[in-house]
Amino acid sequence: MQGKSENVLSSTDKIKALKEKLQLWGGKVKEINLDMFSHAAVAANSGEIIPINPEHLAVLAKQLQYYFPDICTENYDWIRDPFVASISTQSQLTLMEEEQLVELRHDRDLKLHMQLPLDEFWVQIKTKYPHVAKKALVVLIQFSTSYQCELGFSALANIKTNKRERLKTLEEKMRVCLSTIQPNVKRICQSHQAQTSH
Repeated sequence: MQGKSENVLSSTDKIKALKEKLQLWGGKVKEINLDMFSHAAVAANSGEIIPINPEHLAVLAKQLQYYFPDICTENYDWIRDPFVASISTQSQLTLMEEEQLVELRHDRDLKLHMQLPLDEFWVQIKTKYPHVAKKALVVLIQFSTSYQCELGFSALANIKTNKRERLKTLEEKMRVCLSTIQPNVKRICQSHQAQTSH
């Protein structure tokens, strides 16, 4: 669940899958089938360990439910694929947003852009369909993990070392480290004059 393209919808899918897998594994463990735990299966077959207690998986599933309560993401299927998904009555879209979603659904040129990551797709169509794009971006912009924060702390730790401890402003250096925009080095070099000899 880490990465730049991770969002609340994809993280929720992964958590739901893990919850269902835990139920499946619990049933298999009761049958003394440990195939899903390859190292434990080898050790159990050789008699090195006691078989896994199914209650451990039940406790794990309970804790997972506590920390990640069920989130109904079916109402947001229109964000994942606006060309196929139907509008749910619980999607809480305004009439203007629903109208724009219908227009977007029939815009065949945009289907070619659907290969982009979700957030980039919705940002790209924001000028043409502002209301529905804004609604989609509000959902997609939510942080599902602390990945970006951890990335920032790592960049800061690399910049601020003992040899560079007296740096007064870190904002510019952090911006360069965390930016995904590739610099146009030729243009930057052309805009600065090289040091002339005296």
